[in-house]
Amino acid sequence: MEVVLLPAFEDTIIVYDQESIPQQPGIGLDQDGECQITMTFDDGKSIAVEDEHLIMVYPTIEEVKQSEKMQSEISAYTGRDEINQFDIALKYGKLQYV
Repeated sequence: MEVVLLPAFEDTIIVYDQESIPQQPGIGLDQDGECQITMTFDDGKSIAVEDEHLIMVYPTIEEVKQSEKMQSEISAYTGRDEINQFDIALKYGKLQYV
């Protein structure tokens, strides 16, 4: 399994769990039960493009490289064997408003 850090990686992540979404104006589930957030993903932390106070934290590339258990869980969750910071965020990301 390969674990890599992609430079300057931006994508939209979808959050479904209302409890994991910070209670801030403009942040919440849409009528489909999703919260779509475009973020710039880095090593262990991502920042929302539209609101720099909304961040997501997750394990770093190095932490995942050192844990076969995390690699297996991420691969099972995403269906991919090549893991990058977005995949780590999908599995382990926690939103915070700072």
